[in-house]
Amino acid sequence: MILGRLRRLEKEAKIFFKVRRKTLVLMYHRIIEGPMDPWQLCVSPKNFEEQLKFLKSTGLVISMSQFKENLYSGEKLPPSIVMTFDDGYLDNYLHAKPLLEKYGIPATFFICTKHIGTQKEFWWDELAHLILETEILPEIFDLELQGKKLYFDLNEEALATQDLISYNKAWNWQMPATNSRIGLYLKIWEILSPLDYDGQQLIMDQIRAYAGVSAHIKEKNYCMSMAQLLELSSSPLFTIGGHTQSHPMLTAFPRHVQMEEIKTNKEYLETLTKQKINTFAYPSGKHDDVTVEVVKELGFGLAFTTIYKHVERDGDKLRIPRRQVLDLDIKSFKRAMGKWML
Repeated sequence: MILGRLRRLEKEAKIFFKVRRKTLVLMYHRIIEGPMDPWQLCVSPKNFEEQLKFLKSTGLVISMSQFKENLYSGEKLPPSIVMTFDDGYLDNYLHAKPLLEKYGIPATFFICTKHIGTQKEFWWDELAHLILETEILPEIFDLELQGKKLYFDLNEEALATQDLISYNKAWNWQMPATNSRIGLYLKIWEILSPLDYDGQQLIMDQIRAYAGVSAHIKEKNYCMSMAQLLELSSSPLFTIGGHTQSHPMLTAFPRHVQMEEIKTNKEYLETLTKQKINTFAYPSGKHDDVTVEVVKELGFGLAFTTIYKHVERDGDKLRIPRRQVLDLDIKSFKRAMGKWML
């Protein structure tokens, strides 16, 4: 029965891609369900496995090394699909790795190194929990953050009902900010985004104090340990790439800061894995001409953005586009892939 289903899937995929002859890079972040996810970074393990089954059946998924060879050959790009993951979350090791291995699908993991082996969350995950999910908050938010006065009256939303928490968990950035907690979250997010790591942590200290917690611990939001990252890098299926040390908005900083963030990240990964790190992904896709110059100077042969399109043969190899994959069921995923590969 299973074999018959796989054969039907393979036949369907061949027909599906017969006239779709593009090269596509897919971008994932997390393979997990449950956390607050305002930026739609999470794909459930169930949906991810169904997506992998379909991708496997196409016969088009290739490794990063093959992709690089195709790009530099100067010849017409063959239809292909490349799998990438950003940030270095623990769930990449716990959930993505075994499923990729199960189906023999190669992938590249772009790793931020600041939190590898630590018990710390990325600020955007912790902020979402503290503002959108904490049951009781002070009614008035009245703080100065980085010299910017921010005042919010949460009114009755200071006490979060289960209905409000459920709504906030279902909310994402593409939807209007329909309650005070979401509005407060977005305002703080805007202030935090262009800051350096230390500046972000200073503000997060203020947010923790406002929420009435001294420390926030949510293990599911942690990054991989050094041992887990090393095990991931030792697999012939997987490639490790750079993604800066602390995931800053690179375009908010001068050249020397961008250089330090990218170089430190590259050196850490090369020292740990004993491998040459020659691919890079810009955090949140943010980059400018200075960023590209730095990446080129540091010897990266490929660098990836978050621009939504397919790969062109004559495109900039340091500005390669990718498509973010959302938590789509198999029917929706097939529909999306059909559009993306046209």
